Amino acid sequence: MNQTIISAEPDATNGPVRVWADGTQATAKDLLEVRAGLDEVDAKLVQLLLERLPFVMDATLFKQTAGEVLAPKRQAAVIQKAVDEAKRLAPNNTDFHQLVANVYAVLVPEFVNMQAKVFDDTKLM
Repeated sequence: MNQTIISAEPDATNGPVRVWADGTQATAKDLLEVRAGLDEVDAKLVQLLLERLPFVMDATLFKQTAGEVLAPKRQAAVIQKAVDEAKRLAPNNTDFHQLVANVYAVLVPEFVNMQAKVFDDTKLM
């Protein structure tokens, strides 16, 4: 693709204007339907992040020092486990594997940062 791309917004009420190289067509009638599906999935993702949060916060109470909050080996293991799950679910989709790796490379340290922020609110037993 050797052309200049100018950013634009498609008309979300129009039907599909492209097909995949193998001729496969869109399953949605318009972009509004696609976006509604994406919005549903995004809401579920946010809910899952919220469900993950108490576990992350609880983990803070098992760490003796602020340095243990960082737990770099654990961070790497969590990211790798997510990538392994992506490979199991979609073995031939290497772009998806990379997407999961990239998302978790941001997600995990952000949760660790949340732990670090509250660590000083804890005390040893």
